Amino acid sequence: MRSKRSRAEIIKLITTSMPWGEVRADLLDAEEAATFRHRKEALEKYLTGEPLEQIKNATGVGGNFLRKIIIRCLTTAPDGVPFGYRALIKNFSTKNYVRKKTECLSSGPKNSGMAGVLGQVFQRYSGLQEKLDVFILKVGGKSKKKAHSKQLHRFCHRPKDVHWQFIHLLESYDHPKTEWPFNTDYFGVRTITTYVKELREMNNEKGVRIAGDDAAIAHLPVGTGEVSLVQVMDFNECWMIDSHTLDYICAIEMVNEEGIPSFKPVTRLHVLLLFEPLTRAAIWYRVVYGSDVTSNDISALVREALSKELPRPQAVIPNLAPDPGAGFITEMYPELAQSSPSWISLDNAWAHLGDSVCLTLRKEIGCAFDYGSPKRFERRARIESAFNRLTEELSKRLRSTVGAGPGKGGAEDAVEAATKYRISSDVLEHLIYVAFANANIRTSEGLGNTNPKAAIERLLAQRDSHFMPRVLPADKLAVIGTALVRLLVSVRGNPKKGIRPYINFERVRYRFLDADQVVHLTGQQILIEVNECDIRGFNAFQLNGEPLGWMTAEGFWGEDPHNRKTRKAINSNRYMRVQEFINGGNLIHIYNDYLISHANAKGGGRRDNRKAAAEIDRLRHDVARATGEPVENPVRTHASPGTPEARPAVASPATSPASGWVLPPEDIDMRALLKKIR
Repeated sequence: MRSKRSRAEIIKLITTSMPWGEVRADLLDAEEAATFRHRKEALEKYLTGEPLEQIKNATGVGGNFLRKIIIRCLTTAPDGVPFGYRALIKNFSTKNYVRKKTECLSSGPKNSGMAGVLGQVFQRYSGLQEKLDVFILKVGGKSKKKAHSKQLHRFCHRPKDVHWQFIHLLESYDHPKTEWPFNTDYFGVRTITTYVKELREMNNEKGVRIAGDDAAIAHLPVGTGEVSLVQVMDFNECWMIDSHTLDYICAIEMVNEEGIPSFKPVTRLHVLLLFEPLTRAAIWYRVVYGSDVTSNDISALVREALSKELPRPQAVIPNLAPDPGAGFITEMYPELAQSSPSWISLDNAWAHLGDSVCLTLRKEIGCAFDYGSPKRFERRARIESAFNRLTEELSKRLRSTVGAGPGKGGAEDAVEAATKYRISSDVLEHLIYVAFANANIRTSEGLGNTNPKAAIERLLAQRDSHFMPRVLPADKLAVIGTALVRLLVSVRGNPKKGIRPYINFERVRYRFLDADQVVHLTGQQILIEVNECDIRGFNAFQLNGEPLGWMTAEGFWGEDPHNRKTRKAINSNRYMRVQEFINGGNLIHIYNDYLISHANAKGGGRRDNRKAAAEIDRLRHDVARATGEPVENPVRTHASPGTPEARPAVASPATSPASGWVLPPEDIDMRALLKKIR
């Protein structure tokens, strides 16, 4: 058996592992670059078959050292490929440090001579390193015993937890107490901390999934080079939905304890955008009032976009309208109204995972849903760019902007500006409508220096202008604009005791208009279609589809318009003993007065006051959306009898005194005022 390989075998082995990655010698120092070039030249001459003596005379690299650098070049690197030309760099290490000293008995706070002692301990005890790596990276390991899986109880093991496990494992191997790490002051905790950091860096993806935050985990698939399996091929084939927090504060008119109208700041609002990614056009938007976005808001956004006419917001700013030719897609091209997509792109936010979205809405529209990771803006960069333009053109120009965070572009007195200039949510919704409508005619570099409207015209003109939009059946289009939820309920009552048939929905009784015709259904199940935007009443049907007529809620629940979210909030307050019936009062009015008192409370926290004001703002907008009437101030509508009537903060021209600080509405130039709000 030969102990050495022939030169032909070595050359064949080298050429088989090639090509190697090139090293930029011009980036090295002069001495290191000269050394690298001589070694590389010697290797190339060796491959061409030149004698070793000529190679040494030409490059200074002898035969023994040449064989050594060949072995270094063929050594496998941690990335799985040979080191190649990298091994020719001066002082380049191709293997890890291995400790040769067998004993380490020094102790004390300033002990030395412990380099590589952890690796030596790993070599000394078979399986120790594998068990510790399994504990750090939380992988299953080769052992399938239940006792081993009990160690993986914490989601992310801290370095001190790893150190405790390391000491426990050493004790199980009967490691001598006179050796490292027991002979040190901190039992090797710094060494273990460094090892944990290096191991997680070597296994970056696994380390991020264990110790990273939500944003870091969501960014892991970015940069892998994998092409998305879902591609947008045609116009209006895909819709994108995303939410954005508006970085400015608005105000709402309230009446304080003295009966004087004032303005209270409201927590930041959210805006939902429906986006067409191929042309970068805005399809529709929806401002969310309240704490956070819910699945009902997502459903309402899509239903409004599929309605025959878009529900435009109330124009509260005089002479402010979209530019000529601007608007949303169905406003610019009415023939595309009520055309639905083939699939909708969403992220895995909680609001997108509700049954009203992923089940009810998907079945009604008949399209597919493409879910992706939340907080991963690279996946849907185009819709994020639309939100960035909204921030630059609107949010940063308003006097009540709060910026991206403390000290990040916010105004110094944003709250005071919101109340001083009366920047209400109605004003903001009007501004957002105009901003998104104008964005559809703004030139974009990503579209080849054209605008979304021109891109739509170009796509519609293709195939001899034979674009066929995807339209839902007529029976679906008739009810798609209404958020109807079908529920099975039981008919209750007792004819023998004179109790007429009724049903319970959200802790409120609903009665039939003709109860005598449904007495035989007592104890049976029926189907109701509930419009969650207005639950004062709904239609009922038998299971075979036979209509049972309209059902109305008892008492005040059937008089004042309110949605299901408001009903749940009132029931929650009743359960928590926050509000009760007072002399048979209207619970909706009591809930509104309760919110007003919290918004005007002086001893409460500022955050609680803003939440109460935001809830009042949500109530009035929900009522306006349910009834189709302009938004009104709930203080004037639901004020208790003992509360003085709220008066407008600015009097009419006929009753306004000739004072320099009181301005009639006709004398206010809103455009000039908006230009100053920067």
